[in-house]
Amino acid sequence: MQNNNFKINPQYLAGFFDGEGSMWIQIRYRASYALKFGIYYALSFSQNNLSFNRWLKTQLNDFGGTPTARVLRVTDVNQVFALLDYFGPHLVIKTGQRDLMYEIRELHKVMNTPEDLLRIAQLADAISALNYHSNHIPGSYSLKVKEFHNL
Repeated sequence: MQNNNFKINPQYLAGFFDGEGSMWIQIRYRASYALKFGIYYALSFSQNNLSFNRWLKTQLNDFGGTPTARVLRVTDVNQVFALLDYFGPHLVIKTGQRDLMYEIRELHKVMNTPEDLLRIAQLADAISALNYHSNHIPGSYSLKVKEFHNL
């Protein structure tokens, strides 16, 4: 497990994330990609307090994008998994999403066929279904892949 010398207690971070965080995978069309879709990983720490979000970013070794008044979002795949490696073992509520994120990452490493992409899309849909609030339409990633690749 990689620690990256984060300045925040992993149990505290896991508790905060269980209550105010979310994780998801996005699958976006990319014409230049071999299978025509890219896979993007994200963690989001939601707190309606810009000062807190700025502080949190400093505790996470400046991981993530620019904090807003509502959220600190981490979208770099290496940062996402460094954080999950750090606080993920202490999650209580979002263990299902965490496990799916790791499963997708492993499948992504060996993805070669439209069927591989479809399996990842199905797992991404499963993460969205587990999230309490989601703007994602259930099943839409797998539907897009199925339609595009005639599966």
